[in-house]
Amino acid sequence: MRAESGVEVLQKRSVPVGALFENMPVTSQHWQAGLVLFFSFVIESWEMMIVILASASIGGEFQLDGTQIGSLIGSIYLGMIPGCLLWGKLVDKIGRKQSMIFSFGLYGIISLISAFSLTYEMLWWTRFLSGVALSGVLVATFPYFEELLPMKVRGKAAVYLASGWPVGYLLAIGTTYLFMELGWRWIIGVSSLAGLWFLAIAAFVPESPYWLAGKGRHSEAKEVIDKLSKGTMQREINSVELAVENVKTGSFPLALHKKCVRNLSKYSE
Repeated sequence: MRAESGVEVLQKRSVPVGALFENMPVTSQHWQAGLVLFFSFVIESWEMMIVILASASIGGEFQLDGTQIGSLIGSIYLGMIPGCLLWGKLVDKIGRKQSMIFSFGLYGIISLISAFSLTYEMLWWTRFLSGVALSGVLVATFPYFEELLPMKVRGKAAVYLASGWPVGYLLAIGTTYLFMELGWRWIIGVSSLAGLWFLAIAAFVPESPYWLAGKGRHSEAKEVIDKLSKGTMQREINSVELAVENVKTGSFPLALHKKCVRNLSKYSE
């Protein structure tokens, strides 16, 4: 506190965003956002498995051999290679929330188009593009999930989030079983409706306060932290200024730099 022109001015201390998560209580807001992101991961698993389970029906219609079926199954994963590189940049540029909203929306549209494929080649490329689109969910879910939770539960919660993968596989099996008699187009078409999950993210999951603070939107970051804590940290939030660590953006040239390689080899010994 200091005096300026006879007026006392309270000096706010500067703290990193993570410091406010150290003693934050777990609230219903965390459960709400966490469950939405958990089912995002479930849907990701579901969508990646659905063509595998419907491959016999697809192969029968297009008269495919084993190599073609294998290539078709792999198309979504091949699409995720450029997709992860693209979304890795977008997640930091436009935010975790917007990235997941666009990723789910684009995936739903492209996947639905794939259900109307007229040829094997059309199906292959639409599944490839589905992989590109769905990569946004793959890239964003885990960091987004962790950045909304109190530090004391992040490790345990990450394990629970990972358990969504077998749940998604079971949903894929159930969808295939229910619609198999109607054919693979129905299986993929119904599964594509999971892209509407972007509505749940838009409604129930706030943007990452880490990302907001990193973009200089400190007041919005504080609002999210206050909402997550359900007002229990309002006094502490109002008494601090958020500080953002100057972190250098990663890149492939940087990762392959001799110094980084030496450091990695040192830790692996």
